[in-house]
Parts: sequence; structure tokens; C-alpha cells
Amino acid sequence: MTLRDALKRPIIAPVPTTRTRRRIAAGATTLADIIAPMAIDRRRASMLLAGDTWFTTMVVRAFPAVLGLAWLDDLRLALAGSGTVVHQRITPVDDALARQLLARSEDTAIGTLTGDARAGMHLDADAQQGMEAAAQLRRDLVAGTDRLVRYSIALTVSAATPDELADRVATIRRAAAQLGVILSVPPFRQWEGYRGALPLAFDELGLVHDSSARAAAMGLPVGAPGISDQPEALLCWGEHPRTGRPICWDRWDATNPHALVIAESGCGKTYAVSGLIAQEVALGGEDVLILDPKYQEYRPLITGLGGAYITLSRSAGCRINPLALPRLTDERIAEVAALEEDLLGQRITFIRALIVRELRASGMLVDAVDVTLLEQAIQQAYADHGISSDPRTFGQPMPTFSTIQHCLARHTGSEAERLARALTLFTRGTVGDLFNAPGTLDLSGSLVGLDVSPLLRTQDDMLARLIPVIVMDCFVSAALHRSPGRRSHLVLDEAHAILRSDAGAQTLATLFRIGRALRLKVTLITQAISDLDESAATSIVLENARTKLLLGLNRDSAAVARAAAILGLNEAEARYLATCRLTREVGATALLLADGRRTPLLVPHWPPAIHRLIVGASAAHRVGAS
Repeated sequence: MTLRDALKRPIIAPVPTTRTRRRIAAGATTLADIIAPMAIDRRRASMLLAGDTWFTTMVVRAFPAVLGLAWLDDLRLALAGSGTVVHQRITPVDDALARQLLARSEDTAIGTLTGDARAGMHLDADAQQGMEAAAQLRRDLVAGTDRLVRYSIALTVSAATPDELADRVATIRRAAAQLGVILSVPPFRQWEGYRGALPLAFDELGLVHDSSARAAAMGLPVGAPGISDQPEALLCWGEHPRTGRPICWDRWDATNPHALVIAESGCGKTYAVSGLIAQEVALGGEDVLILDPKYQEYRPLITGLGGAYITLSRSAGCRINPLALPRLTDERIAEVAALEEDLLGQRITFIRALIVRELRASGMLVDAVDVTLLEQAIQQAYADHGISSDPRTFGQPMPTFSTIQHCLARHTGSEAERLARALTLFTRGTVGDLFNAPGTLDLSGSLVGLDVSPLLRTQDDMLARLIPVIVMDCFVSAALHRSPGRRSHLVLDEAHAILRSDAGAQTLATLFRIGRALRLKVTLITQAISDLDESAATSIVLENARTKLLLGLNRDSAAVARAAAILGLNEAEARYLATCRLTREVGATALLLADGRRTPLLVPHWPPAIHRLIVGASAAHRVGAS
């Protein structure tokens, strides 16, 4: 089953309403329909009519590599109510026969992997995983801690009309796909499925899985309904290019929840990330802040989902004060104190790094004495406003670059005077208009996009260096200001300016250090592997972004070789990455590195409703008409 089938009805669509016609517990509309229907119509391939009730039986075709405990109780499947019958059959295999079967399975997998290696193909991850699972089960079998079983499972769904039945089947299949479970409707086998749902019935469909007893038990309930909260839904990143199996991954399950997306321009990185953001917003639970650096690529998505889209420009009246510290709730103050984070000290270092870099870029010689004077002036600027390392003082009016300039002017000596004059870079012109005044930017919404393209189009090198770093820092402050109970996701596109900045490296280091504890995650998007240089920022990102998505590198052998060296790809993975590309109306092939696990990935042409959100209704109409 392809991802497109699994998500045929978009996840952001409202749940279809069902008819109020009364059902009995088994799901039929009358008792006679389940026990002794007046007539049974078996002519259709995918459904059966018994009396006045329509039935469809689905079978489990494939399970994910990792199956959640009591997955049949997952509330997204909605199997606990009326209208659905789950029929399972678990048959233990004799231990002696089981050992033979498992050894044969290992030999087959080894043969497949050896053949792939000799043919120069990338290794079959499913075969490798199957070999490891068979070996582990054989060891458990010898130890007496597990058994090999034959496992079959089917779901029979009933409804009053064919349309209602189709809606229920689509909803269950879509929810199962998010769990990694592939359901299919066996054609012209609905009579056997219906009989399997009857009381005291037995399985006639014949689709049996070899499984361990532990894995088969994962479908059994663990407690009474209502004991546990609804589990969080996983994002569907795409499908396996060879098997079509949906690939779902929750970044919060990784050591760090942060992500790095790498692709050359035009290879689909914005489209891929937008599809994931659409799912996040639909599932709820996370506030999303997006830096949109060019062409307003995220505007249709943000406005279509009801978010706020803000343009940062001199005429818009939006200002950011880089010296501003976040106002924290008492709960946030306690969390920051527990982490032993000095937010004021970090801000002083951040501002010093910003200023020093721009002064040196302007051709000014800045030595250690100048850096010390500058740091003292920044410290004095905060002290003059009554701000200390105690976060409870962060409610005071904040200093600006002009405050630092005045503090330098109060110093005696030519060095201080020279620095004060040089700070005109930050107090006048476009930079002064944007960043030398109290902040007016409202980032309080649950979905906010900040468009900086008008400023970057001016070809001002100073703005190009400053804006991404300052906006990232502003996003972090906004996330800290939010309710501690909610997660925040910071999406930073065209991140090369951040990666090449000492101030950016410092903010990233802080964000990566406190992210999990304070429920913040960041996605860095860059369009060239060359952006990952030998800098401190690159090292921090590669170490802490435990999820990495690599899309097309335009088949550039040098770029692929560099990616392999930086990310530790083996030869087969590097060869696969060299083939990744964007195919119109199909999707983009990619390599997903998920906290040590690696898989090929097809980021699909998303389902129509999500596609329209990403590209805009008018663009989607033009594509559909072309």
C-alpha cells in the first residue's frame, strides 16, 4: 500500500460524521443482520451486504519494525466502539520446528544481503532487520523466554450505507498507517472475512505472520479503557521507495529532538518540511515559529492554516530589540534555575559577538582590549536598567544599542570613543530602524511566520549576516515566554548565515542544551552541503541534530562524497544518496537519519488538501490544469 492510499483522506479533514441509526454492540444495524440475515449479497469485491448492513473486512499486511504496546487500543483506530470486530488467531509453533524455520530465515536473509552487496546495490534494510529479528528470537527460544507463533489478525467494519462504510475503512487505514501497520482489503474474500467475525468463528482468510509470542501479545489490551491518555501521533515523513510502507518518526523519541535538512535548491526541501508542519499543526500540541527568508515560500501554508504571517521591513513598523531578555513565568524561572542557565550572561556574550563581527567586517581592527571594553559597556547598560541575572528583573525596560553607545561614551580613553563612534553601524540606517528600539514583534500565536525577504533582497551584506541570527534568538526568547506546558518548534530556513556566525553558534549551543528540558526543538534547513564547514556551529549542529533529512544534491559527486564524510555514511548509503532526486507529481527521494537508524525515504507529492495548503490554491489549480 502506498502512502497516498494510506492518506487518501487528508489528516486535517474533519472527522466524518456517522449516521445516528442505532447499532447493537457487534456493529450491525439489526440483530438479524449478524445472526440470521434475510439475504447476503457477495457480488462486490470490497464489501458485503448482509440484510440491511454493509461489512468490509481488512487484514494486517505488514507490521512496523517497532510496535507499540496494546496498539489495538490506540484511540486513533477507534476500534473500541460499536461497528468493529477484531478477530485474531495465535498458534504456537513446536520449538524444534521453530528453530529450523528461524535458521532457514537467517540463511535466506544473509543470501539476499550478500547478493545485494555483490551486485553493488544498497543493502535491503528489511532483510537485514529480519535477519537480526530471527537471530534474536532463536536465542530467546533457546533461553525459554519466547516462542515462535503463527499470527493472523483481521478487522471487520460495518455501517448502514456503502459511503459510511468507505469513510470508516479509510479512517481506520489512515490511523493504522500512522502506527506503521499496513491494512488492506482482500478482494473477493469478504464472505470469508464476514464469517470470521461471527461468534465462535475461525480464520479463513489465510494471511498468517511468523511472529514472536511477545510481538503478538502487543495487540492485547493492557488495562481498562480510560486508564491511559491518548498516545501522541507520529508524523508520517513519507514512504519506503521500494516497499511503499509509510515511515513514521517522532523526533522527541531521539536523544535530541532537533533536525537538520540538507538539499540543493529546487530539490524539494521546503515542500517536504511544509508537509510535516501541516501534520504537526493538525495534530496539535506544538507552537510553530518559521523564518521565511525568501520568496514567501511558507505564506500559503501559514495563512491557509490560520496562522499569522508577518513581514519584517522598515515600513512595516515591526522591530526586534536583540538586547531584550524574555519575560518568564514563575514556572519557567524555576525550570531555568534548575538547569543553572545564566540568561543574562549568555545575552551579553551574544551581543558582544554580534557587534565584534560587524565591526571587523567593516574593516575595523578590534583587539582584546576593545572586546573587554565592549563587554563592560554591555554589562553596564543592563545594570543601568536594573537588570541582573535574576530572571525576575527581566520585566524592566530593556537597553538598546544606543544605551551601549552612551555607556562607551562615558568611558575615558580613545579606544572607548572609537568604539562608541563605530556603534553607529547599529544605531542608524536600516539596522538602527529595525534593531535599535523596543521590540514590537508579536510572536504569541500558535503558528507564526516571519518574512524577511524584502530586507534580504536589498543585497545588504550586513543585514544578510544579522537578520537570521537575530531572528533565531528572538524565536528562542518567544518560545521561553510561552506557557511551559506547550512545546515549541523553531523552523529556520536558509540557515547558512547562522552556521557561519559565532553569535549564532552560541545561541544554537544554548538551544540544543536546554531544548529537551524546556520542550523546544529546532529545524535547520540549508541548501548546500558546503554550508557545513569546520566551524563551531557546524560541529554543534551535527552532534545535536539527531534527525537529518538529506534530499537531492543534484547528483554532484563531490557534494555526495562530502556528505558521506561529514555524516559517516557507508558506501551503499552514499551510492543511494547520489541517486536521490525530485520527480514531478511523484515526490523526492531522500535519506533519513533518525537517531542512528537510517532508511531510504520517498517524500511524496502530498495528498491534495495538504498540497493545496503548501503551494496555495491558485498554484495548485495551475498545476492541476497543466
